[in-house]
Amino acid sequence: MRSWLRVGEEALFFDQPVIDQRHGFQSASEVATQVPERQDLVRAALLHDLGKRRSRLNVFGRSVVSGLAKVGLRWLVGREGGRGDLYLRHGELAAEELSDVGAEPLVVAFARSHHAARPAEIEPSIWEILVSADR
Repeated sequence: MRSWLRVGEEALFFDQPVIDQRHGFQSASEVATQVPERQDLVRAALLHDLGKRRSRLNVFGRSVVSGLAKVGLRWLVGREGGRGDLYLRHGELAAEELSDVGAEPLVVAFARSHHAARPAEIEPSIWEILVSADR
């Protein structure tokens, strides 16, 4: 796995809770079996959720925040910059951090958009591989 990470990315990855490291590793492993020649896609799968660590929410807290947001009660999540807000913005936060360490544009774009619509810079077939691995 360390060979998948570039300078600056390793510290971000290992700063995550083990549960998020495990999910990233599982997602990256699935991508690596499908397109082993595309290390950028493997890194995108490995690092897409690293913004979650900023919220410091446990599994129960994450579930509550996600459920409230899904039923249109985002306002119950808490103040801007609070733990619930940080969790819901984890993709945006991950994208900022990845950009800061020089990650490839595709890695940054997937982190930012993995819970949203496919960005134009990611081909539909590539997007499907990454989103499928994230499930």
